[in-house]
Amino acid sequence: MFAVAALCAACGDNSKECGENTELDENGYCVGTGGAATCTNGTILDPNSGTCVIDPAACQDGTELINGACRNSNTDITPDILEGAEPNGAGVVEASAIPAGQITLKPIGESVIIKGTTNPFRDADSDGQKDADYDTYYVDVTVPTLLDIAVDGTNGTMSAFIVKAASASNPVNAVSSGWIRYGINVTGDRSQRQVYLPAAGRYAIAFADTRSLVIDDNSPPAAGSGGAAGGADANYYATIQVIAVPTATSLPLTGTGAAEVTGTIGSELELYAVIMGNGQNQVRLDMPGEAANPGVVVLENGAFRTSADELQGSPAELVVGGFDPTDTALIVVDFTYNYGPDPEAFTLSIQTATM
Repeated sequence: MFAVAALCAACGDNSKECGENTELDENGYCVGTGGAATCTNGTILDPNSGTCVIDPAACQDGTELINGACRNSNTDITPDILEGAEPNGAGVVEASAIPAGQITLKPIGESVIIKGTTNPFRDADSDGQKDADYDTYYVDVTVPTLLDIAVDGTNGTMSAFIVKAASASNPVNAVSSGWIRYGINVTGDRSQRQVYLPAAGRYAIAFADTRSLVIDDNSPPAAGSGGAAGGADANYYATIQVIAVPTATSLPLTGTGAAEVTGTIGSELELYAVIMGNGQNQVRLDMPGEAANPGVVVLENGAFRTSADELQGSPAELVVGGFDPTDTALIVVDFTYNYGPDPEAFTLSIQTATM
C-alpha cells in the first residue's frame, strides 16, 4: 500500500475540504491518511520512491509547495533567509563580492526556508540585453553531507539551481573534471533533488531560472542559454534539508577483484561499499540515457578521496590508490544533472588492484 503524502486539490482556497484519503491536520493542511494505492486528488506517483506525492500543480490561489504542504506565501511561510541586496551571484555567472545569504543547516528532518526573487537587473556585458539573475547562498559543512534541495518558482519562473564548491581549499576543486551539480526541471516551475556534498568545506548554492542555466559546454543541454527570465514578482521559495546518509550496499568482488552493478537512479543517490586493493583501483560509471550525466565520488573512512564527472563524452571514470588491503571505499553513484521524467539506468564498474 502506498503511503500517500497528499494535499487536496482545494489547497489554496478557504474551503478546508480534503479529498479522498486525506484529512486536515492540526495546522489546517490536507495531509495523507494512507488510503488506496491510487494517486488522486492532487497527487502523482513518484517513480523514484514508488509512493504518491503532492503534485506541485495542485497548489493554487497563491500557495506554494513548501515542506510537503501547500502554503500561502503571504501568511503561512516564515523564511529563515531573505535574499540580500543585488548583486549577489558571488561569482556564479553574476559577479559580486557578496552572496545573497549564508545558510545555517538545521538538524536532520528540519528545513531551512529561503525566499528570493529572480529579477534580472543589469547589463554587465553591454550587449543591450539584461543578464540572467543568479542568487548565490553559501553553506559550510564539516563532514560529507547529504542534502535535499527544492525550489519552487512563482509567476512564470522555472526555478532551478546549481551547487559548486565555493572555496579554493575545498578538495573537490582539485579533481580534473571539476565538481558541479544541477537541479533542473524543464517542464515545470519546481526543481528538487538530493545533493551529496562529498567533502568538508564551503559550497555555493545558486538559484536561477532553467532558461538561464547553461553556463558552459558541460551544462544540461535541455537548459536555456543567456535567457533573462523573471521579474519583480518572480519570487522563489527554496527548502534545504539535511537527510541521513543511507547505508551503503556491499559489493562482492570476483576472483579477479572486479565488481559490477546495474540499476536506475532518479532524484535519490545510490551508495556502495567495496574493499579496495592497495594498487591503482579503477572506477567507472556509465549512464546511457540522454537526460542524465554521470558523476561518481569515492571516499575512504568518511574522507573525500576523488571524483569524476562525464565531460563532453569523456566518461566518468577515475583511478585511485593508496588504500590498505582491507580498506573499504564508499562509492557514490551520482549525476551532475538529470532532466528526464523517469529514473535513468546506470552501470558501475570497479576493478581493484593489489601490488
